[in-house]
Amino acid sequence: MNKEKNEPEFRNIGRCYMGFIKENEKERKSFIHKWAEYVRTHSDKDWSKQQNVIINSALKTANITREQFFKMKGETNYVKY
Repeated sequence: MNKEKNEPEFRNIGRCYMGFIKENEKERKSFIHKWAEYVRTHSDKDWSKQQNVIINSALKTANITREQFFKMKGETNYVKY
């Protein structure tokens, strides 16, 4: 029990969690706006290199190849390297 406000502690935890959720959402939206601006102001070649690093890292973490990923998605028309 929170003696100062006379309410159970779990309510404080819930408030902290909701604050975290809202802050996280603001950060994600801010990042999206910054990335969209970057994509608009830089060449496809510049920003696609960065996306490639992220995508390859995700595939490596998932322990699948590009080909396995596209097969899983039902894609047959993709660039093979």
